[in-house]
Amino acid sequence: MTNKITLSTAAVAITFSLLACNGDVTEVTEITNVTEVIGMKVIKTGEDLPECSIDNEGAMIYSTDSLKAYYCINKKWASLNGKDGADGKNGADGQNGHDGNSCTAELLPDSSGYKIICGEDSAGIVLNGEKGDKGDDGLKGNEGQKGNDGNSCTAKNLPDSSGYKIICGEDSVGVVLNGKDFKEMEGYLIDSRDGQIYKTVTIGTQTWMAENLNYSTEDGVCYNNDPIYCKTYGKLYYGGLKTICPIGWHIPDIDEIEILIEFAGGTSVAGKALKTINGWEEKKGSDDYGFSAFPAGMSYPNSHSIGVETNFWSSSIYSDNTFYHMQLTSADYTAEIKKGHISNAFSIRCIKD
Repeated sequence: MTNKITLSTAAVAITFSLLACNGDVTEVTEITNVTEVIGMKVIKTGEDLPECSIDNEGAMIYSTDSLKAYYCINKKWASLNGKDGADGKNGADGQNGHDGNSCTAELLPDSSGYKIICGEDSAGIVLNGEKGDKGDDGLKGNEGQKGNDGNSCTAKNLPDSSGYKIICGEDSVGVVLNGKDFKEMEGYLIDSRDGQIYKTVTIGTQTWMAENLNYSTEDGVCYNNDPIYCKTYGKLYYGGLKTICPIGWHIPDIDEIEILIEFAGGTSVAGKALKTINGWEEKKGSDDYGFSAFPAGMSYPNSHSIGVETNFWSSSIYSDNTFYHMQLTSADYTAEIKKGHISNAFSIRCIKD
């Protein structure tokens, strides 16, 4: 005998048969589009299914949450899945949105912030934040590369002798009017003999040239006899000269050099304060006063020690053919008074009368 249960549907009748004697399924008609359940128990969720046992073998229950019918067979609930419906049609494309307005920020008159303008409308004001606390000091950076050599400057008399035309390298940088045989500018010295310009610096009560003398004479040579070195380091002069400096300036005597050393901290540390920051192989300077002593080297009998030391002649004689001079080296930070034979070629720094 076959038990037959019918589910009412909107489109298709659904039938299936179970054998009354042993519960084997002999006929299952596909179930689709279930809208009403007749003759079976209805539960809300699949979790409400009772235990499938011999006592309710063949029973059917419909779950409203999954929209599925379950039947008990072989002590397990099995579901009858319907076919998936056909895909719906794609919706129509939406309309394009309106173009947005660009925004700009205009500085407020008192510089306290910015006025934000989007399109033609003011959107608000952004004020500057208060000044923050000073941050911690950063770590010391790596030593920078040596900079390019600077251009030397010269001054040429104007045709009407009304002043000087200042030329640095190949470029004219300006005109100094009302020139005379000798003219002095603040922080600069113009050598009327050849028109060369030297930086000057006042240290304590003394005013020094802040560059090495580069006046051409038979008693002066360029390092390695190469003029390119004279542009940066000036000439190296043999000792014993008296009147090599421009008018109003002179070679310092030993007392004037000692005053400079004492003002810069004394023999043991003055070298650091007087040396340039760059150019030295070791123990570079801090150039505290702008004296800017470059490691120009020396010549005896050949040029040597560029990058390692520099020496400045004094006009003070120690003995026949021997004069005092100041020496700075890359070995330490000292500024020492030495004695040198006039056959040595050293740098000269003139001091103002």
